[in-house]
Amino acid sequence: MRYYLLIFSWLLLIQQPLADNLSTADNLGLLNIRSQSLLQQVRFGLHHREPGILESGKAQLYLGQTWKNVWMKREGVYRIDGEIHEFPFRLAYGLSDHWQLSIELPVRYVDGGIMDRAIESFHGLLGISNNNRDRYERGAFVFEINNGGWTSANRGQVGWNLGNAVLGLSAGPLIPSDRVQSSASVQVKIPTTTRTKFFGHQSIDLGVTLSVASKYKNLFWYVSPGVVYYGDGEMIGVPLRRWHYSSQLGIEYHRPGSKHSWVSQLIAESGMARSFSQFSYGTYELMFGYKRQLNQSLILELGILENLFYFDNSPDFGLHFGLTHLM
Repeated sequence: MRYYLLIFSWLLLIQQPLADNLSTADNLGLLNIRSQSLLQQVRFGLHHREPGILESGKAQLYLGQTWKNVWMKREGVYRIDGEIHEFPFRLAYGLSDHWQLSIELPVRYVDGGIMDRAIESFHGLLGISNNNRDRYERGAFVFEINNGGWTSANRGQVGWNLGNAVLGLSAGPLIPSDRVQSSASVQVKIPTTTRTKFFGHQSIDLGVTLSVASKYKNLFWYVSPGVVYYGDGEMIGVPLRRWHYSSQLGIEYHRPGSKHSWVSQLIAESGMARSFSQFSYGTYELMFGYKRQLNQSLILELGILENLFYFDNSPDFGLHFGLTHLM
C-alpha cells in the first residue's frame, strides 16, 4: 500500500494547475541511477529515464560509478556482507524527434570493501543499530543463505565481472502540453553477465516505464512508474516473483540560467522473492544529489544513497558519480 500511495501523491503534484511552461533546456534532471538492491543487481533493475527525447541525430554518452556497502543479516536466514562498485556505460541516440534508442553495459567489481568501520561509527552517532555488524570481521566478503540448508558463495565471487546489457527504445512526448515532459521506454535485458553459475539464471527480461516531469517556479517534479516481467523464476533455490513493480519519485531545485541543480529522489521496488524473509518486502532507496553543467555538452552529477524502512534487503550506504556528454 505504501508503494502505491507514493506514486499517487506524486501524480497529484505534477498535475497541479499552477505549473509553469517547461522546456527541456530548463532542468538538468535527476541522478542517472537504478536500484542498487542486491537482487536487482544480479537480476535486472529498470532505469527510470528522463522524460525528454534526444533530437534526431544527437547522441548522449553516460559514464558513471556507484559504490555501495551491503550488510544484510537475518539470524538463521542469511548474512550478506561486501561492497560493489558498478560502472555503467550508456549510449543513447535520437532516431527522430520522437524516438530514441539506447544501450547500456555495466561493469562491476565486488569485494569485502573498506566502509564498514565508518558506517558503524556513523550509525553510532545517530543511535541507529548496526545489527551486530561489529561482531564480524570488517572488510570481509560473505554471501550465505539458509534455504532448507546453508549455501555459501566463496571468494570466487570477488573481483571484476560484466553485467547484463540493456537495450532501450523510448518514445515521446506522450502528452501534448508545454507544461509537462513525458515519454515511455521499453527496456530489454540481454544476458551478457560473466557471473558464475552460483547466481546463474540468464533469462531475457522485459520492462516498461512511463516518465513524466512538471515545473512550478524553481522546482521540477518527476514521477516514473514501471513494470518488469522476468523470464527466470528462482535464484539459488529461492522462488522469485515473475512480475515486478518499480517507481521513481523526484524533486529538482534549479534556478533559471543556473548551472547547478540540487536533487532528491526515491526509488521504490516491490519485493523480489515469493516468500524469503525481507527479500519478499519492497526496497526503498533515498538519494540526495548535486548536478552541475560544466559546459554546453558536459554535466557532472554526485550523490549519496541510504535505504529506508527495511534495512536487510538493500544497501546500507552508497556514493554515486556520473558524467553525461551530449555529442
